[in-house]
Parts: sequence; C-alpha cells; structure tokens
Amino acid sequence: MQSKDAAVVAAFLGSSCIRGSRCRRNFECKKFHQTSSKNDGFVYAVTSFLIESQLQWRNFTSRDLGVDDRTILAVGTGTSDHVDASTYQPFSFLLHLCPTPNPNTPIDEDEVASYAWRNARLTNAFAANNHTIVHLHEDVWKRSPEIVQSRLRSKCGLHNKRIYARQTIVKRIPKSEYHPFLDKNHLWGATGAKYAYGLYTKTTPKEKESKLVAVATFSNKRKIKRASIDFHSYELLRFCTEIDCTVVGGLSKLTAAFVKEIARSKVEDCQDKTGIDIVTSIDRDFGTNSWPNFECMDVMNPLPMFVGRDGIRRHAVGVGLTPLDNGESVVNSMSTSMLLRVGLPLKLTSELETCNVDYEEGLSCWDVANKYSFQPVFDAGVERLMLIVDEGTSNNLNPETLWSASTPKFVTDHYSPNPGIEEMINCVRRAKKYDSISSKMNLILLKQSEIQSISSSSTSQTEQIIHLTSKDERAKHIANHLNKKSGETVSIGIIGGHKGKAIVQHQNGGGIRLEIQSDTLFVPPEEPEITVILAVPFPMRIKALWPVISSFTAVTRIVIVKGQLSNPEFNATKNLLPEVYSSLIEKGMMQGGRTRQVKVDVCVSDDDTVSKDLLNRLGLLCKSDDKKHDGVARVFLDCGDETTTPTPARDVVLEHCSKVTTTAPPSAIIAIGPERGWTAEEASLFVNECGYESATLGNSILRVDTAVIASLGIVSAALDECNRERIREEGTYSKRQRKSN
Repeated sequence: MQSKDAAVVAAFLGSSCIRGSRCRRNFECKKFHQTSSKNDGFVYAVTSFLIESQLQWRNFTSRDLGVDDRTILAVGTGTSDHVDASTYQPFSFLLHLCPTPNPNTPIDEDEVASYAWRNARLTNAFAANNHTIVHLHEDVWKRSPEIVQSRLRSKCGLHNKRIYARQTIVKRIPKSEYHPFLDKNHLWGATGAKYAYGLYTKTTPKEKESKLVAVATFSNKRKIKRASIDFHSYELLRFCTEIDCTVVGGLSKLTAAFVKEIARSKVEDCQDKTGIDIVTSIDRDFGTNSWPNFECMDVMNPLPMFVGRDGIRRHAVGVGLTPLDNGESVVNSMSTSMLLRVGLPLKLTSELETCNVDYEEGLSCWDVANKYSFQPVFDAGVERLMLIVDEGTSNNLNPETLWSASTPKFVTDHYSPNPGIEEMINCVRRAKKYDSISSKMNLILLKQSEIQSISSSSTSQTEQIIHLTSKDERAKHIANHLNKKSGETVSIGIIGGHKGKAIVQHQNGGGIRLEIQSDTLFVPPEEPEITVILAVPFPMRIKALWPVISSFTAVTRIVIVKGQLSNPEFNATKNLLPEVYSSLIEKGMMQGGRTRQVKVDVCVSDDDTVSKDLLNRLGLLCKSDDKKHDGVARVFLDCGDETTTPTPARDVVLEHCSKVTTTAPPSAIIAIGPERGWTAEEASLFVNECGYESATLGNSILRVDTAVIASLGIVSAALDECNRERIREEGTYSKRQRKSN
C-alpha cells in the first residue's frame, strides 16, 4: 500500500480530469468556473483572476486527490517549467484553494489532528517530486488581494516590470521609507528592523526620478556559539519587491550590501575570528525554499490560527497581539501590519486559561473556540533557513552541524503561556508523531527474540505470544490506528521469517498481547532482489532514505560508498551507524509489508574508495562473460552529456533479465552517485571494468533522494514484469512435462 502523500502525487499525475484534448479541458474548466459562481464565491473569484490574467489552469476533483472538500488547480503558461505527465501541458505550480470554514460548524475533536497536517503533507509530497504547491486561504486572498495576485503571476513568470539588479542602486534606508513599502508590498506587512536596505532604479532620460523597487530588512546581531565557535547571527526579517515587479538578483545584491557593512564593523571591533551567519523564515504556504545560497535547517509545525464570522484571521501565538472581537468595524481602517497582529478576544483567551485540557469533563479547547464562532485554520509550516557568510574558525563545518550544535538555539516549535492554547499546540505536535509513525505500518513486524513460547493449559499445546508495552509504537498503531479490539486478528511478520495472523488481547495499562496463530503462518514467495549502491549523500537525506529504500520489497542490500565528489564530512555522520539506521530500516519494512531482511554495508573508511577491488570484495562485480544473460541487471545511473544519451533504466533491466534461463527470480544492482554526481573516472570503472551498463531516468537532473525513489520504482516494476514472465513459462513447462509423462 502506498503512503497517503505518494497517493496524492500519483493521483495528480494520473488524474482522469486532466487527460483528453485541450478543447475538452477548456470546456471542463469553463463549466467548473460557471458552476463555482453559484456554489463558491472564493473559487469563482480566483478562477476569474486566472482567466483575466490569461493563465492556463486545470481543476481536479477532491475524489482524485483525496483532500476532502478542497480544490486544487494546476496553473501555468505556455512556457512554464514543469510538464504534466498525463497531458504534456506545462504548468508552473499547483494552487490549493482553502475556503474559510463555516464558523457555525462544530469542531470534531478526532479530525483536528489530520486537518492540522493536511497542507503540510501536501507540501512535502509535491516538493519531493519537484513541484510547488501554494495553499491560498480565503482570508488571505481577501486581506491582501493585490499582493497575492502579484505573487501568483510571478510564479508563472508574468510581471509588469522586470529589472536586473545591476540596473539598480543599493542604499541604506530609514524606517520612514521601508515601513510603508513593506506594508504595501509584503504579505506579512512591516516590522521594526536594525538595518534596512533598498534598491532604487537608476535615472535615465526617460525616467528622471529614481524609484524604490525592493527592500530587505535585518535584525541586530545575536551572539551565538555554533559548535563552540563564536558567531554573530543576524536575521533577515523581510524581503520583497514592488507589486508586479521582479528584480533579478535583487536579494543577492541587498544581502551583499548588508554583509559588506557588518563585515567592516567586525574588523573595526577586532573580531576577525568570529563567524557570521544570516537566518530567516519563509512561509511554506507559498512553496518551499528557493532562495539563493540559503539552506533549510528546520521546519516548524503547522500553527493553529482562527477565523471568525467577520473573515479576519486571529493569531493565538505571538507577542504584541491586539485582541479583537468578532465583527468589529475597526478592521476596515487597519493596515496590513496591524491586521497581522490581531489576536483572539479577551473573553475567549480568559476561558482558554481555565478550560480542562484533559477533556475529562466540560468543553475542550477547540470547543471553547467554537463557542465564540471561531474555526481553526493551519498553515503548512515555516522553514528556518541559514546562510553562512563567514565561517570564522569553523574549519569548513557544514551548516547542519553548526545549526544543531548552537547555543542558544532558535525556537523549534510554537509555545504559549496560555494553557488552553498550549494544549492546541500540543495536539498538533502529537498529530505529527502519530502521523509519522502509526500510519506507516502495513505489517506488524516482530523479532524472533520477542516471541515467547508457553504451554496452554486448555489445549496442552505450545502457544507463541508477544507482549507489547503501551509505549511501543506497534501497540499504539494496533490500538489507535487499526482500532483492533480484544479477540480480533492483525497481520504480523517475523523478521527473516514467516507471515501470518495474531490475535490481539488488550492488557491493563495499555499494553497488548499478541497470540500468533500457527496455522496461518506461511513463507513469503521468492521475489526479485535489488542491491542499491549509494554514494554517501547529505546526512539528513540518508536518514530519510533508510526507511524509504527498505520499504521496497525487492531491496535486499544497501551499500554506502564514498564517491570521489562526496563531501568527506558526510562520512562521519551518525546516520551511518547501525544503532541509527536499524530502527529506520525496520520502519520501512513495516511500511512495505515485508519480512525479508535488508543487509547494510557501509564502506566509507579511508581505505574504502570506489574501485574494482572493493566491488569484487562486496560481490558486486560481473564475472560472467555473458553479462546480459546472467540474471543480474547492473544499472549505472548516468545523465549522459550533450553527445550521448544512455539507455533508459527500464530497458536495461528488461534486456538483462527477460531471457534469463535460471529458475531463480531476476535481480538488479543500481549504482547512484552523490549530489555532485559520478566522475568520468568512476563511470569508466563501473561500465568498462565492472560490467555495469550506463542508464538514465530521463533528461532531468534529479536530487539524490528523488533519483533513489524513481530508480527503485522503475527497476522494481521491470523486475516484477520479468519475474511474472518467468513464473508463466515455468508453469507452461510443467504442464508439458506432465503431458509427456
């Protein structure tokens, strides 16, 4: 069973709503637009804007995408970057329309958790496939329509004015200039700052007056120890350009001017050994990080906010919030900055102070908000980014290491002194943990050492039982996700062994006892095998990849090697240690519903360079003279160059495995390079000396994690096809033998 996130993306790429001729799609879009005018004013307003801006768009039904009552549109122009796989029509981004909830609708306590993470999950799923999804909330559309429309047009490459940074002059500017500019052009409004810089157009005979077209503001320095090294950390508070204006290279030029000033002050203060970094936060409602040179360090959880009958968003978390009752006329005179600091009414926050957070009696926190006609809305989270300006004495430590070893640390989650609001935040936090663990078990995996054999007094037979404590993730999954009651059965698997069923018996204290039904146990059938050779990637990526790779049932071995272009610092990451990856692999196996074990070889020591000798020691060298018919497809992933295009990976597998004469299932080895790819020397080694065949996944240059998932999907499907053909031919041969006898 594929994960819900993957299912959403697959549904988008294969939705029946976007297939067919352009005339049919235009007719369907027109019909959808006309229907929305009667049923949903927000959707009608947005689609009207898209039509007026001459943007191409297509709609998808909520049934196709599994996102309940939401509407998702693919938006683009004839020159957009991405191409829809099912229609070969270009699009720039996905637009997820989020209408304001009805304030009179009761809040279902059980649905809050999944609702809170719905947008964040969609963002993660599409970002993993290099697509951008914008979550447009109705209250944001109504509050700042000009800013929103400008940003949507900009994502499609449409602007009334396009300026290059070299055509501008950078200046430090006072609050009297940057504050009104940000209030008019930034979706988050203006805020106070220590440093502010602006880009002004140069005067020409046609334009005799210089005009402010972009602004960036920065905080004062914050002294931080990063990996025991002194750093001056600054925060990029705001950056934006004028509405419907794009300044190419604008952020880089503004940042460079700021860095030049603070670097000069550092020298004047005789602090040459102190490092400098710039941190910032971006709203994932409009996509993930695309800022030059900044790297994502952390993603904060979705934040609960509330919208009342008047359609104005109230913030529950933050300092300097102005309490505002429902329907106050004062909102009409508020600036964007003031509207963004609107808080919940005092009566509501006072009641949240005393509400029962254990839900044993009385109203829950969500019920209290609903009593005042406020409905929760959630963003897709906020990304924390960092740019290392000056490494100081950090000796080329990577940003992730510096960030994780910082004192004091940036806040990693939201918090509130109000007990009721803090409970809402905790509800979102618990939902993340539950979603990341429980929903990904398609098989309860057991270790042989956990199984106890006891004699049954009633049947005089030996029973096999397993005790799971209340804190065990598997017990939580059985009780909370599968909702299994005592006496019901659950699918289990023994690592390296059988699959079958077990009877669930709930114990006092929340624990669960599983009684294995021996008559249901069976040995899983033989399946194809895949070995993954992976040049060590970025530490966070390998941590995320362990469960992903092991969820593919064909993968039986993972080999981590040092590529010539791999970052040597990555070799020391703790994510390559058995105590880290073992549990992650088991989670992947439970998601994939498999019991076959995954062997891991980590070859990143100083002596373990990629060589023919290393591949020979690992048993990954082709020793057969007829490598195309030995039953093993050795795939060396390569993008090719301007003169050569490698064979598609699927064709390589079929060529090697379709005519295999052995009775064993076919197998494959996939070699995937690091972020910077394989070198020409490594390519020659694999292809010319070790029996591998150069293969491609297409013309796109993919990230390592994307290449791993795509290649495993393609190769697994090709191996399954060959294996089905092998089984069919064996059955035909057996029938002939019986007839001849």
